[in-house]
Amino acid sequence: MTADAAPQPGPEPLVDQLRAHAGFCTASGAPLYAELMTGMAQDLEAGGPTAEVFAGREHPPVGDVLQLRMLGGLHRVVLTRRAPLLATYYRSVGGEAAPDGAWSVAREVVAAHVDELREALAVPPQTNEPGRAAALAVGLQAAALVHGRTDVRLLEVGASAGLNLNVDRFRVTAADGDPAHVWGPADSPVDLTGSVLGGWPPPVEGLRVVERRGCDLAPVDACSAEGRLRLTSFVWPDHAERHRRLAGALALAAEHPVVVDRADAVAWLRDRLREPAADGVLTVVWHSVFVQYLDDATRSALWSVVDDASVRMPVAHLSLEAPRAPYMGSPTLMLDGAVLGGAPAHGVPLTIAS
Repeated sequence: MTADAAPQPGPEPLVDQLRAHAGFCTASGAPLYAELMTGMAQDLEAGGPTAEVFAGREHPPVGDVLQLRMLGGLHRVVLTRRAPLLATYYRSVGGEAAPDGAWSVAREVVAAHVDELREALAVPPQTNEPGRAAALAVGLQAAALVHGRTDVRLLEVGASAGLNLNVDRFRVTAADGDPAHVWGPADSPVDLTGSVLGGWPPPVEGLRVVERRGCDLAPVDACSAEGRLRLTSFVWPDHAERHRRLAGALALAAEHPVVVDRADAVAWLRDRLREPAADGVLTVVWHSVFVQYLDDATRSALWSVVDDASVRMPVAHLSLEAPRAPYMGSPTLMLDGAVLGGAPAHGVPLTIAS
């Protein structure tokens, strides 16, 4: 799920949303999007091409984040090499120009692609952050220690493209360089070196993911060109490290594809947990930055499914979520209700709880 915006109730004037989000971008190390959103707000008020793109949707719910939908569409134009001058501002394609003046160039591209960008408003932002795998790796080791089992069946709800289901193929190490705290192959294309701060639980010898599967209401096919483009387009251009992690995870997904079913989380998880795991296998139910998208009844139903299954088989509930309603803010890593640590929305660094 996306980490750059979360659903919030109520419509507001889009021009106000653009200006508020521009400030958030400035604070989040995304100066290009701050510049573009400021320009979009001015252009919307002036009746320019931005107004054509958003025509009829000038007061959307905040949670629709139409600005990110439009910018995702604009990013796809850049990524497919149809806006070479604008690309000079996009770090995601090697651009190095300062963001000042980017909007005047972007406005021309918007004017040339109004219909395409209007269609992009139907595509909700969706990212699949490989950085959250640092929390998953630490959590899997903790679960193996608590439950005394080293073979894991990993089930992820809200899995998006399922990139983090390949967690055992990622490289995760502690910030202090302790060689005892190392996870995954040294040559992994997803390098989360130094991503764990604090007292990492003791390493578990022989931990294996023997089965992996996920679900999402709108899964993205990481093995398709369209899916890769979509995931890449919603990572902000200034966030070079996120782009590197995503590229590595997509390379792994091409080599080791995983199953992500298009399904409702509660029904899917209930069905999976009715399937007994093999002898000696621990089932780990995992989700990250997901529950904020659920209503209270669905959240309660999901917890009940996990609790009911834990009576029948060894089940660990591992999550990286904001700890309380409305489930905004920095996520907390929890195992069976116990706090293991905390992380920013994109996952790194993970700080182990003292």
